[in-house]
Amino acid sequence: DTLSCRIRGFYPFAGRPTGFWGWLLKEVHQAVMVSTSIGTDRAFMDFMTEGSDAAEVWWNEALQWRVLLGESIPGEVRMRNS
Repeated sequence: DTLSCRIRGFYPFAGRPTGFWGWLLKEVHQAVMVSTSIGTDRAFMDFMTEGSDAAEVWWNEALQWRVLLGESIPGEVRMRNS
């Protein structure tokens, strides 16, 4: 049995913007997909901010700058069978 993985990029929301916004937001959000060589089972791991859209980083501009400059924030991983 061999495990393989790939990084999948997608837009951070439903739908697909066009033009400048489509280019800017393309593959902003990433997830890791792990699959096995035996069978069709795959695990999908989605990495995101802890608390989802209630996280302070979404409304606190000072924190946004600190993250941009390399500071870490709490996160969570959501896993599902894909």
